[in-house]
Amino acid sequence: MTGEPTNGSDSSNGFISDMRIRIDEVLAPLLPSGGEVAMLDYPRYSNVGDSFIWMGTRTYLRSRGLVIHPEIHARSCDNATLRRMVGDRPIVLQGGGNFGDIHPLHQEFRAEILKTFPRQRIVLCPQTFHYQDPLRIEKDRRIYEDHPDLHLVWRDHTSLGRARRAFPGAHHLVAPDMAFWMDVPVSPVEPRCSDAPVRILYHAHRDTTPDRLYDLSQIASLGTAVHMDWREVIGGLDIHKSFFLRASAMRKLLAGADSRIGTSWLPAVIRRDTAIHLARSRNWLAKAIACYGHYDVLLTNRLHGHVLATLLRKPHVIVDTFYGKLDWYHESWTRNDPINRRARDYETVPAGLSEVIAQLEKS
Repeated sequence: MTGEPTNGSDSSNGFISDMRIRIDEVLAPLLPSGGEVAMLDYPRYSNVGDSFIWMGTRTYLRSRGLVIHPEIHARSCDNATLRRMVGDRPIVLQGGGNFGDIHPLHQEFRAEILKTFPRQRIVLCPQTFHYQDPLRIEKDRRIYEDHPDLHLVWRDHTSLGRARRAFPGAHHLVAPDMAFWMDVPVSPVEPRCSDAPVRILYHAHRDTTPDRLYDLSQIASLGTAVHMDWREVIGGLDIHKSFFLRASAMRKLLAGADSRIGTSWLPAVIRRDTAIHLARSRNWLAKAIACYGHYDVLLTNRLHGHVLATLLRKPHVIVDTFYGKLDWYHESWTRNDPINRRARDYETVPAGLSEVIAQLEKS
């Protein structure tokens, strides 16, 4: 296995290596080295965390000597073209937090994949399991239990338990988030004068109600705090749509033509589109690393804020303000990592930050 972490001390590398090994122990038996795999549902949309997962998955698959071909997102092409492009290759489905009934596009795409490829191996990379409507679980059960070679990997033990109860006839596994396999370059950290205020980045959702945001005046005595979400962290979420929209319009124009004429150019379009978004995803990562480097400690309710801070060995505090996926993940994998503290609620945030600041000043 290749792809050792590229940053941090030996003990830091040890923690990150352990995360990577745990992923490999689950996926390696399902995806033998060599050959080709199809990677479906990659994130061609403005979600930085999902892009981190995608990059980590690509790094992992390449480390196993696997060639990724094709790489297709949920809106790329029709089923006939999809069948031709995928052939009989094993299928890897993107991991993340969109399994359930909150993100119907991706859930419906996965269901369509299971129907379109009823006999070949399909591996769902680590996902959070979350439904709001129990009736939707009943609807989905048969889809996920009927496929004979489907392997559902969950990214925390709470999701694993819920999925086993919901789909008892399916094959379930558990592994850390694929973003731990990202290639994270060493990035310089701006030095802080000993008498300067501690620089605190509050990396948290902006797409929420004001009452769910933390009042930064509560930690004013600990340092200088700034609130950003991903849009500010990476300096804007630019999605290059024009190329794909032109291709989509052309495909509709040719929809009535012979399929060999109307879709033969799609693989090249899809490859170009994938390359464009991969370049932007790498740019987002570089910008996020640079932004984090301006701050001494981090407070976040973002799962991939937590993951990136862990990879960078940035002292940080997590506080889950949503349905629990951050707490579930922390309890499963990162609670014993000394680089972080978990705040149970907003009232315990100052104590957690005080601890990581004390740790920072000792280092």
